[in-house]
Amino acid sequence: MMYSNWKIKARVSQKSSVKPFTNGNGFIIVLDLMDDSSEIQLKGFNEEARMLSESLLEGHCYTLSDCRIENVKDSRKRYTAVKHDYALVFEPWSTVEASRPFVPRFKVPFIDLEAVISSKPGTHFCNTLAVLIDAEDPYWHRVQATGRMVLRQNVKLLDKTNNVVWLVLWEKFIDQLSPHIVREPVIFIKGAKLFRNFRTGTLSLQAWFTTRINCSPSSKEAKELRDWWSRERVSVRGLTGEAATQSLR
Repeated sequence: MMYSNWKIKARVSQKSSVKPFTNGNGFIIVLDLMDDSSEIQLKGFNEEARMLSESLLEGHCYTLSDCRIENVKDSRKRYTAVKHDYALVFEPWSTVEASRPFVPRFKVPFIDLEAVISSKPGTHFCNTLAVLIDAEDPYWHRVQATGRMVLRQNVKLLDKTNNVVWLVLWEKFIDQLSPHIVREPVIFIKGAKLFRNFRTGTLSLQAWFTTRINCSPSSKEAKELRDWWSRERVSVRGLTGEAATQSLR
């Protein structure tokens, strides 16, 4: 356990909702912070989780001090798309204040769909950039663990490797992407959960509660992918193989 006597100025690139622990004893929030050098996660528990949820906004910049620093074990890095060796924990005595806005020069790393398909067992989360080329109709799905009915939609992703991967959307993500599907957008998915169906062997991505989807990425790679899709749309659609037609239902 370490405590910092320095300040960190960073932009909130991603913020989860406040989630209860599975045993019901407390709450947690996880935020991804970014500066020019890297990304690091900030965690808050219980009252601090509620305070961070109410006070910190995605895309805004803040100065934090007196946070606890914890080592992130290699075994835990598979559960997050942020691969920093350390994480910050916001304690009752930690402080945060708004700071002058800035745009970090750090670029979030991502992998293409070929690398997604060939991911090693034990890989749980990844970032990727792809074209959303098709979508099934939303339908109600029963969650086996809880019996709750939730709205689900399966959409197809494609990139320049000519690989197709299904992305599973739940509820809020369906609302977010619905207006964009018709124009076959390039999307950036941060923190997608990899899921392999052991019965069929099918690999898919799922939008997790910490996942963020950008429907209008402005990076150089996103522009190149849009240009490629504009040129190759007709020819590529005939080459996407069995994965393009096999449903996840």
